[in-house]
Amino acid sequence: MLAVLLSWAVMAFVFFSLGDILVRVYNKLQGVSECYNILDTILAGLCFTTLILTFTSLLLPTNHYVLLSLILICIAYWGLNRARLCNIVTHKRFCSPIFLFTAAILSLALCFYVSFMSDSFDADLYHIQNIRWNEEFSAVPGLANLEDRFGFNSNYLLISALFSFRFLFGEAVYTLQSLLFLLIMLWVVYNIIASKKNVPYLLLLFFLIIILMGGETFLDNSSTDSVSLLCIFYYISKTALKPAWLHRQPLLAILLPITMVTYKLSSIIFCLICLYVLYYLVKQKRYKVIGFTVVFSFLLMSFWFTRNVIVSGYLIYPLNQIDLFNVDWKVPQAVAVLQQTHIYNFARFMFFRYYDFDMVMQDLNGTRIEQLYRLFNVFIHLLIVLSPLWFIYSYFKGMRIHRGVYQIYLVSVLSIIFGLITAPDFRFINGFVFGCSFLILYTIVVSLPIGFSLSLGARRILLAAFALVFAFVVFKEKRLLVSYTYDNHKEQFFSFIYKPMPFARKMEVDIVYDARKVGNLTIYTTREVNGRTYDFLPSTNPMGLPEYPFEGYKIQHIETIDSRGETLQDGFKTKPMFVDSLNRNIEIYKDQYIRFYKQAQPYPL
Repeated sequence: MLAVLLSWAVMAFVFFSLGDILVRVYNKLQGVSECYNILDTILAGLCFTTLILTFTSLLLPTNHYVLLSLILICIAYWGLNRARLCNIVTHKRFCSPIFLFTAAILSLALCFYVSFMSDSFDADLYHIQNIRWNEEFSAVPGLANLEDRFGFNSNYLLISALFSFRFLFGEAVYTLQSLLFLLIMLWVVYNIIASKKNVPYLLLLFFLIIILMGGETFLDNSSTDSVSLLCIFYYISKTALKPAWLHRQPLLAILLPITMVTYKLSSIIFCLICLYVLYYLVKQKRYKVIGFTVVFSFLLMSFWFTRNVIVSGYLIYPLNQIDLFNVDWKVPQAVAVLQQTHIYNFARFMFFRYYDFDMVMQDLNGTRIEQLYRLFNVFIHLLIVLSPLWFIYSYFKGMRIHRGVYQIYLVSVLSIIFGLITAPDFRFINGFVFGCSFLILYTIVVSLPIGFSLSLGARRILLAAFALVFAFVVFKEKRLLVSYTYDNHKEQFFSFIYKPMPFARKMEVDIVYDARKVGNLTIYTTREVNGRTYDFLPSTNPMGLPEYPFEGYKIQHIETIDSRGETLQDGFKTKPMFVDSLNRNIEIYKDQYIRFYKQAQPYPL
């Protein structure tokens, strides 16, 4: 737990400091005075840190030396602005007893939750090794040849390398998404105390509990979906509550959606909201603001595209349709095509599985938490499907709904439709689903002739109750894992006090690796039955084409890979003879995969 608290503190300090620097420089250059709360400043800092890392990672490993450099810059900044920092941390509402009590309970409960890591297949398969590559090397040419999923190049994996704290604890911690989740909860709690219309924020608290209940490995392991989900949910919720912020804070309103594209490509349609903000800025003739945000966005995307090309040879992997570069390390076209095919079909499998009758009945006959989560999801899915009728009704009734609410609703719905067409897995679109459903419920609730303000006593009681309910849900969610860990690993159990506990059964597995020569380098291949390599570097699954049919796991066999030089930093390439062979047989491999998938799962393709 100490490791989690330390990582949260360092991340919050770095993000808040860099966000404050960005906002103050922006205000000075533009001659404006945009005001940001702590959470907005931290999100601006997340965007700024992402920009810095996408550039430095082209030249340097993203490790503790880069982190130390950023910390020193932040310390120096606040050394020159001590009075400003003092005013922020001593704000009277942050010192109120009810806020401090609620914040303490929520923080400790979530810290406990994160300290016992759940099993995560994708994390063990490629997330945590990719994070380690980012820690130890700058962008490696052709790394996606070694493991094609390294080509996804989510900036979540890059920023996680910066805050892994491996140098301190001996193994990495993955706490970025849990920090954001905690900060969003505290933002809601603060507004319940401070806002005159505080009832809608109680609805937000309910949404946050539902998000936690359905997250599984959402917070307590590496997840490339979580940061995007949380940021988009916050963006939509904030717009529902205070739509004018899109005009008052155009810097964050534009940069946050653009940054999220580099974390999760499925959020690309959400960037349409930036056009609405830019349109407003053009009408206001705020051309300096437009120039600043466009330059920032251009630099961020340029550096990210450059990393993509270095790692995979494609501008955006696995979109082989955008094939602009002829570099020797480019992943074969067949690999990109098969990866696209698998992403789409596996997402469809997850979609149909979620609505499978047996799965529905299993949830409805399961625990109270499973029942509540299933019923809530059915409710919000129906709510979104029927929402056009509500907005048409509200329009003709002349209800006062801000134009920004209509815009964010439209963009959210388009993002959901895009996700359902391209990769209908709710993990990729839940940020839009939860955000859009909250927006709809909020517009319905505010149309009712009821009051929206609670007395101070009622607020105190409800916040204390929420903190206790949240703690209960957290312990309920983790009870089996904690019990199993204690029963089977008593000698290690209490180490969770100072560092996260790995998934309990992972501690029981002794993975064997075989050394193999790949050109001038030695690469280790795992014998784990599902090809998981954990964070052992350099390692990979030895399976793949053309030796074995593609069934959704690793695509290229280890024998198809060659080194590009004498060191791992020089990277990897596919041997020319195999590039031609793989590309020549794309349709054969694709047909084999489709036939296998139709036999392996009962849902229609």
